[in-house]
Amino acid sequence: MPSPAQQKLAELIYSAAKKRFLKKAVFSKCADKEILRATATLFEKNGETVIQIEHLKKDGKALHKTYPLVTLQLLILFPSFRKSI
Repeated sequence: MPSPAQQKLAELIYSAAKKRFLKKAVFSKCADKEILRATATLFEKNGETVIQIEHLKKDGKALHKTYPLVTLQLLILFPSFRKSI
């Protein structure tokens, strides 16, 4: 279950994305020491608003995952949903 701070951050990101204020968010000093930084980018794909999350790892590899904006909303409303993605 996310902490209240994580929940608030997710809500802020969702709200900014929904209103099209968010283009990109960069997070550094991740709790997972194998990840140097994470970047969230908002864009349209097949007529749907999606958020792409990129994790840049210490070994130089980048992992990308793309989620529909509604998935972020589900994660906020139902934190246990995280286990199913």
